[in-house]
This record gives sequence, structure tokens and C-alpha cells, in this order.
Amino acid sequence: MGSNCHWNAIEVGFDGVEIHGAQGYLIDKFMKDQVNDRTDEYGGTLENRCRFPLEIVEAVVNEIGADRVGISNSFTKSLSPKPAARCSGVSPLVLLILALAPLAATFAI
Repeated sequence: MGSNCHWNAIEVGFDGVEIHGAQGYLIDKFMKDQVNDRTDEYGGTLENRCRFPLEIVEAVVNEIGADRVGISNSFTKSLSPKPAARCSGVSPLVLLILALAPLAATFAI
């Protein structure tokens, strides 16, 4: 990982860190289909758009442990699926939960 912020927080006595993934910051931008128009493995499907936050969480968890990592989000506020998903009858929140399920399974959170 390119930063020592997580280690600095632990060294000075914080119980853990929270990755800021809300209110239009970078992680939130990757999650939004209206903003993320990438055509690589980080764009397109919800699963691909979840790749970036999952990789960030994984990197920090591998450094300081899952019991010390949280992530803030505003994903439910920013999800407005494309018309095809809206017509599917599946809630955007359900789709998001399914896409982020590897996070809970991998890190037992």
C-alpha cells in the first residue's frame, strides 16, 4: 500500500481505521455507474465497480487486521441503476450487497 496512515493510527493508540468511501470521494465515484465510465476491469458491471473498494479494504486488512478496519459509505444514496437493472425488479441495494459479499466472506466481518 502506498501510505503508512493506517500504521500511524495504530501506533498512536487508535483502535482501528475507517476507509472513507462516501460522499463523492474516490471510492464512491468508482461505485457510481453515472460517473464510472471505465471500460476495464474497474468499470461496467457492479461487480467490477466494487473491485476497487474491495482491493483497498483487502490491502489495509492485510496490514493491520480485519478487526481494525471499517469503511464508510454512501453507496445506497448513490445507486441509481441503469434502466435494465431498474426493470429487473431487483433492488439496487440487493445488487450492491451481493457485489460486496466477498468482503464479508473473506474478512469475516
